[in-house]
Amino acid sequence: MKLDASLPSKAFYDGLGYTTVEATFLPVENGRRLDFLKMQKTLLGK
Repeated sequence: MKLDASLPSKAFYDGLGYTTVEATFLPVENGRRLDFLKMQKTLLGK
């Protein structure tokens, strides 16, 4: 399972067993940027 997470939500997803794959960003208006994390978790199927 892969997801993009905001920086403040990292601890929440860490607690659910996700790991951070990459810290990245998207450029937005006025020279600013939106920082976020790409996270993943392996799900075990039956």
